[in-house]
Amino acid sequence: MSEKKKRAIIVGIGSHAHSWKKSMELHGGWELAAVVDTDTEKLDQAARIWGVDEDAAFTSIEEALQFGEGPYDLAIIVTPIYTQIGRAHVWTPVTEYD
Repeated sequence: MSEKKKRAIIVGIGSHAHSWKKSMELHGGWELAAVVDTDTEKLDQAARIWGVDEDAAFTSIEEALQFGEGPYDLAIIVTPIYTQIGRAHVWTPVTEYD
């Protein structure tokens, strides 16, 4: 019986995001469930290149949580430090995973 993959969301589509995506692929057990970026061109390109459904590409964390197919097991925040201040309150703790 195969183990259910954990679901990750990448916030910020820059060079570091590509490294994280590659790490997820190398280590297995993870799927990229959604991506977030305020730059819609980068967002469209990343979704297309990484094989993420258009419905899983968002311009804000709030959109991803409200309209995405959560829950997500991991959020990889790869935005510049100055954009992260005040964002931690958006995420809620993950409860037990089946």
